Amino acid sequence: MDDPVRRRVLVVDDDASMRTLLTLVLEQLDCAVVAAADGPSALQAARADELDLAIVDFRMPGMTGLDVAGVLRARAPQLPIVLVSGDVHAIDLAAAREVGVSRFLAKPFNLRDIQDCLRLTGTPAGVAGAGGERIEENR
Repeated sequence: MDDPVRRRVLVVDDDASMRTLLTLVLEQLDCAVVAAADGPSALQAARADELDLAIVDFRMPGMTGLDVAGVLRARAPQLPIVLVSGDVHAIDLAAAREVGVSRFLAKPFNLRDIQDCLRLTGTPAGVAGAGGERIEENR
């Protein structure tokens, strides 16, 4: 994470294949990636003030994605945080909004979805596309 031009992205997912996939895709998009398998490891490995974006899985053992998002938000109020889940109904949108989640990304997602999330950093990812959903309560 030494190159100041590269976007610095934290990826937190207990699923090794998803973590690896996200890391590879983000590196291809010229991002510097800090990857972690759980919340405590992520918080130890990455200082939020050095990050441009955090992509955090919702369901993880121990600390949930909301727990991680809350700590990251307290450390860096402007950090965009994307919460990822394969089960859209499991997430309490009000709780996600309360801890400062910027966007929700449903699995499965595609390259354009990731590029759309990178736009949250204020640096265009290069391709226009629909992508992740904003956190909105539509009940």
